[in-house]
Amino acid sequence: MKKKGEKLLAWMLMLIVLLSGAVAANKTVPQKTEAATEKCYSFAEGKKVKIGKYYYKVNTKGKLQRSKSKDKNFKNIANSNTADYLSTGNMIYYVNETKGKEESTIYSCKMNGKSKKKILTVKKYISLSTIYKNKLYVSEGSESDGYVTYSLSLKDKAKLKKVKKELRLFNERKGQYILGAEWMPTDVSAYGICIYDAKNNKKISLGAGLAACFIDRKVYYASYDDKVNCYYIKRCNLNGSKKEVLASLDDTIWYVTKVTKTYCEGYSTSGDGMDIVKVNY
Repeated sequence: MKKKGEKLLAWMLMLIVLLSGAVAANKTVPQKTEAATEKCYSFAEGKKVKIGKYYYKVNTKGKLQRSKSKDKNFKNIANSNTADYLSTGNMIYYVNETKGKEESTIYSCKMNGKSKKKILTVKKYISLSTIYKNKLYVSEGSESDGYVTYSLSLKDKAKLKKVKKELRLFNERKGQYILGAEWMPTDVSAYGICIYDAKNNKKISLGAGLAACFIDRKVYYASYDDKVNCYYIKRCNLNGSKKEVLASLDDTIWYVTKVTKTYCEGYSTSGDGMDIVKVNY
């Protein structure tokens, strides 16, 4: 009787193991979300950016480097003579200008710098802006002459397509909405803040201001009113609707350097005007 019970228990355990294996084998692998597959990384000189297991940085010579260590053993993987790089986390894109010519070439390579590929050469000076829905956005122009934004499909035949005049995009994106500028300052002054709706090819103007950023599902920014020579901290929806005034900086800050959800920082209107002060709202 004891042996029969032991045999029955052994068969039951084996059946559980087999069924568990079948369930595991048929388990569906969850798909990556849109947000996870649409990240776009930029690289400011000296700033280390972690992507996967590696750290990336641009050195003082404009070369993109990577290492598994945060502080040592960085090796060159790409070389842009304009120090202009973007990455999706799967590929790296960068620009080289032709010496003595008004000409730029866009290249791509893998995250380890291998499989370098020439994508397109254009008779313009361009800079990389951001990537959205397999489109690489670039800008042409300057603060004095104004900007033009172009898009380049990363799937089809490489060709620049004009998107908007008086638009320079930043690598600050929330879904289809990208922060940009209609004009840039030539000195210490406000720029023309705007939101670009990439899905509908629409530019939404927010006026003169500083320090625009996405926080949660809102745009926070410092809006400049030239009639009273004053900045206001404002908040609006991603499409520019429902603008709210959070704070007035008329006698506290003359140039805003940072905006957050609960406070802003900038140069004080008192003293020599170079002290950084904080205003809560």
